[in-house]
Amino acid sequence: MTDTVFHVILPKMRRKKFYQIILMFLLVFITLFACTNKKTPAEDAFLASAVIDEDPVNSGYTWNFDNPSEGTAGWKVVPDEFWAYSGTAQLSRDDTVFGKGMLRFDVDFTADSGKDWSEPKIKFIFKEPVDMGGLVNFSFDFYYNPNFSTGGHFKSKIIALNGNSTLVDSVSGAISGRDETGEYLKAPVTLSIRNTKGKMDSMLLSIAGYLTDYKGSVFFDNLRWESRNYVPPVAKFVFNMPNLPPPDPLPNKIRLFNYLTDIYGKYILSGQMDTSWTMNDKMDMIARVFTDTGKYPAIKGFDLIQLSDNNAPFFGGRQQIDEAIEWWEGKNNGISLLPGKQDVRGIVTFCWHWRTGSTDDFYSDKTAFRIPWKDGKLDAESENFKTIVDDLDKVALRLTALKEKDIPVLWRPLHEASGGWFWWGASGPAPYIALWEFMHEYLTNAKQLNNLIWVWNGENAAWFPDPKTIDIVGSDLYSSSHSSQKRSFENTLAMVPLRDRMAALSENGKIPDPDECIKDKAMWLWFMTWNDRYNSFQGENHKENFWTGELVNNQEHKMKVYHHTAVITLDELPDITTYRLK
Repeated sequence: MTDTVFHVILPKMRRKKFYQIILMFLLVFITLFACTNKKTPAEDAFLASAVIDEDPVNSGYTWNFDNPSEGTAGWKVVPDEFWAYSGTAQLSRDDTVFGKGMLRFDVDFTADSGKDWSEPKIKFIFKEPVDMGGLVNFSFDFYYNPNFSTGGHFKSKIIALNGNSTLVDSVSGAISGRDETGEYLKAPVTLSIRNTKGKMDSMLLSIAGYLTDYKGSVFFDNLRWESRNYVPPVAKFVFNMPNLPPPDPLPNKIRLFNYLTDIYGKYILSGQMDTSWTMNDKMDMIARVFTDTGKYPAIKGFDLIQLSDNNAPFFGGRQQIDEAIEWWEGKNNGISLLPGKQDVRGIVTFCWHWRTGSTDDFYSDKTAFRIPWKDGKLDAESENFKTIVDDLDKVALRLTALKEKDIPVLWRPLHEASGGWFWWGASGPAPYIALWEFMHEYLTNAKQLNNLIWVWNGENAAWFPDPKTIDIVGSDLYSSSHSSQKRSFENTLAMVPLRDRMAALSENGKIPDPDECIKDKAMWLWFMTWNDRYNSFQGENHKENFWTGELVNNQEHKMKVYHHTAVITLDELPDITTYRLK
């Protein structure tokens, strides 16, 4: 509209006065609009505590319940979304139990105790749709009182929605708390999502009961969506060399770890398990590999299974230590494996089938020995604890012999715990985690073993200890095929809260096909083929011969693997003693 038109319509009104009136009407309109669109307390709470953080390292939607005026911060119970749950459910903010504000969920699974999945849900509706790109986890702290049930356990599920379309549907493993807070146990829960696109306008969070009669309160705190680079505000992770408390790590430990980080995702290290229950000259697995392929593995696996046998020829595990020193020096049975290459250094890894107790066994059905546990912690006054410390002293003595030669060790104790077939896994995740963390502290600080790279192989996220005690995660797979084991690779990575550890195939029967690993982007850091059965002979076909013969890994496959460009063998290793320190 032009000034001419203004003068035609309002011939006696000055233009300045007209603009002042128009401005006044605009201000009144804006004020009225703001009043009719005033935010609810829940929306205020969301804007205060659930906004995207512009820090690219710690971005993510977060909820805490510290401010009483925020109430439940917009979370609501949604009975229409319950699944196979017939109990009551009430949501509130509570600061009386823990001395700080938390989201309290009162539930009753009594009538559903015979069900293997009973699921009350709570919901949050976003004011504006949220772009899912770059979000990788939904995490929270969960508190429950074990006295409120006689059995069973909880799992959790997160569902991200766009209208009626599901963008994310992720379920946790069994939730197991270990940090005591009064009568409650605290469990950190992380639900992983992958490559999700789209915008969510609401989300559902559930606590699913599995054969539980739990009746009482559970609590949530620090709910958060985590971006790809999310790092908790405490103890940021440095990937180049995590877990290096005093004493300072030995130089070759740093060099080896740097080498592993440099090749991870590009190459796979070949590995072969030794026969720790017999002498190397009687059943030489390394020689068998060379006979079949003309190559030697990059890693040789050892076992302190004979730690309790002080007689010849094992001498309380010293035989395996002597072989490990030889391997580091590029020898086997006293013979240089690559005479033309003087700087060869074979990589050493140790596991420990921990024989102890009155029956001197490690299988949980063959020994009554268990982790000593009392009042929610290790029982340091018990005889079993004293036995554990004595055994750790023996282990430390053996591993110190490697430390004194600056030999780094991929140390994999307490393996396959969640399976329950070993005594260290027979008491559940909380005692196991406590034992792992105690062992780490004892060997690292008390025994000053600064040559160990810690490989966790518990096989279940609920059994995951303090991340600062773990350098690498492993999985033991005895598959029926030579596939890449992509699903197991992803599951192994997902056990780590931030997915920030390298994943190794710490034991295997069939060796994954390297071409499949490349195609599926499941590049294990190494594989470790298990040894052949006792008193077997070269070429014997038997289902328990994991290397020799044609039943598990046939000759064609062995040749393909050991001569593949993506698989590193002993002759292709650099001199670890001169590798980069930074």
